[in-house]
Amino acid sequence: MRMSRKKSLPFIFSILSFLLEYTTSYSGTFTVNSDGSESDLVTNNGVCLTSAGTCTLHAAIEEANHAPGSIILFSGQYTIRDCSLPTITANSTVINAYNQWNTMLNRPGVILESTYTCGALQNILTLGSNNNHVYGIFFLGDNNSGTLDGIRINSGTNNTVGAETANHQNYFVVSRYGIRNSTNENIISYNYFGTSTGTSTSSIGQYGIYSTCSASQGMNPFCARYEPKIPGRLN
Repeated sequence: MRMSRKKSLPFIFSILSFLLEYTTSYSGTFTVNSDGSESDLVTNNGVCLTSAGTCTLHAAIEEANHAPGSIILFSGQYTIRDCSLPTITANSTVINAYNQWNTMLNRPGVILESTYTCGALQNILTLGSNNNHVYGIFFLGDNNSGTLDGIRINSGTNNTVGAETANHQNYFVVSRYGIRNSTNENIISYNYFGTSTGTSTSSIGQYGIYSTCSASQGMNPFCARYEPKIPGRLN
């Protein structure tokens, strides 16, 4: 039996609506409410939710990677130990913990910590896209080879790490580079690089910022640029 054109149109529209619902990425705000490391239960549905019923940073990044322009916030002061945070691959992702600043210690209240149990992890957080922002995070730790970086920018441009605005500074106490930058036109400012309580200024960390780019970029000021770490007790 042939379906009339009049009856077939609603059917076609319902199929199109179904496809749009499941193929469109939606930017949004994801609020981390756990210090866990579980993955998102269903990615690309606009909901940050793990099998434990929580929203972890791991799950929030997974959702944000399907939704350019997303904002990741935190509902509390957490110490997050995740050995495999996803690389940020969607453009214009904002990770902002400014509202969880530890006013008593005057430092970020959200800590991303790597421990020896993470093995040879090379960096805590990786930026692999454009126009991302990271504010108000404490990057802390070491690995089993003394080669841990806080943030690695391995692709993309116009990323911003740190800002002068109150509580938007990032703190770095890691065994190698606070920030390792491999691309141009990124803004790295108003961050603190130092030592943990009771350690000397030479016992942890090699450089605050280690920045390199290809020789073809000539005298670009961000090419092969080293900045010494800024010593100071951060806690």
